Amino acid sequence: MPKIIGKSVTVVQDGGLCIDEFAGNVATKDDTLSIARVVVSKPASEPWLTLDYDEWICVVRGKLNCIMATCCQRCGPLVSHVPKGVMGSGCGQWRSLLPPTFEADGGFTHATAVAERLIETANHFYTSSQGDWICLELSKEALKKVGIITRFEEAKPVGDTATGTQWSSWVCPHIFGGIPTQLSGIVTNIYPMKRDSEGTFLSIEGVSK
Repeated sequence: MPKIIGKSVTVVQDGGLCIDEFAGNVATKDDTLSIARVVVSKPASEPWLTLDYDEWICVVRGKLNCIMATCCQRCGPLVSHVPKGVMGSGCGQWRSLLPPTFEADGGFTHATAVAERLIETANHFYTSSQGDWICLELSKEALKKVGIITRFEEAKPVGDTATGTQWSSWVCPHIFGGIPTQLSGIVTNIYPMKRDSEGTFLSIEGVSK
């Protein structure tokens, strides 16, 4: 029978959930590795997490229910839909593209790493808008180099429009800053979006049919 050696620090003690950390931010002041023992005495859940390392879970007894594996929601390229006209706004090398609801939404730009969701989210949030739209494929690494951080979180409203009723399991990239479109390497592809006369988004050239 394996035996845990070393000291631990209790980092969570909430009802039926207890987490004792052996290595990590609290126990060893190191955020590159997390080792913890979790005891669940009654059904419990954890909030969305944004990790910069892989997380491995070993279930010793009982079972763990995952709503959806988050890896597939994080691994694709970042894509954000924007009105085509905004690409011409701003001036100079440091032009930064900000969505209309940037401040109301908490200072971030909405995006997705799951291409199949682009049409659904566009029709949920933007059918009342006018004009042509495009999708920008973005480099998370290039954004980070200029100080713009991406966090993977639960789906959030756009302005006054709530999220879809079936999106509770979604993990979405939120880009905390504008998009500096003229800096090399930030925008890696631009895809035109096709709409019908009613404003419904139909497809994205090069992404969906």
